[in-house]
Amino acid sequence: MFNVYKRYYLKTIPAESSSVNGSYRTKQLIKIFLEELFLRTRQYLLEMESIISEILMYGLLIMSMLFKRTNFQHRFSVNVWAGIVNGILIGPHILPDRLTGEEYLNFLQNHLPNLLEEVPINIRQNMWLLQDGAPPHFRRDVREFLDNTFPNRWIGRNGPVAWPPRSPDLTPCDFFLWGYMKNLVFKTPVNTREEMIVRIEQAAATIRGKPISLLCAVTEQGIKRAQCCITENGANFEHLI
Repeated sequence: MFNVYKRYYLKTIPAESSSVNGSYRTKQLIKIFLEELFLRTRQYLLEMESIISEILMYGLLIMSMLFKRTNFQHRFSVNVWAGIVNGILIGPHILPDRLTGEEYLNFLQNHLPNLLEEVPINIRQNMWLLQDGAPPHFRRDVREFLDNTFPNRWIGRNGPVAWPPRSPDLTPCDFFLWGYMKNLVFKTPVNTREEMIVRIEQAAATIRGKPISLLCAVTEQGIKRAQCCITENGANFEHLI
């Protein structure tokens, strides 16, 4: 979610530490990643994340931080979906501000296929889809659709592979894409929702204009982070990056 508040200040909020159970699940999940995805010939991961809260996720390749805007009078926001697969930026696609399960299913069925048209068919047939545990993602018909479309190849709440919460340091959209785009979008003040949408599309065009090696490097960074996560038994690993 890209948010703008009139008369605002920024304050940092330290990223929340993972629980013991979360650390264990993270370690087990990353082992699956390395064994089933990254170390097995050519498997591809479609990494997606919808940000639908009022907390802005700002990612860097070195460290993830959370920023929250406070002291505001007026607000407008844009709910955005985007993904990365095989060095290709997918989207962005503008979602309803208050996303429902029905609307999310409509996105998966009718919009995502069009967004993936530029991805080679052999990659689409093997890629994985990742989503967080937001309520619209957990709807039964959404999970049934993912089971049929990405059989044993999607990650999320009650999916074939469970994704532990509070793990933005492992997802390329969180530790790189959203922060990179927001730097471009908010380089100068944004005055209207319509202007913000234009800025988001321009930011995506800027990223597409970069060498494909940029997003490929982001994917490689994700693999490195997964390996560091295993080294630290699922605990914090930023000092190893």
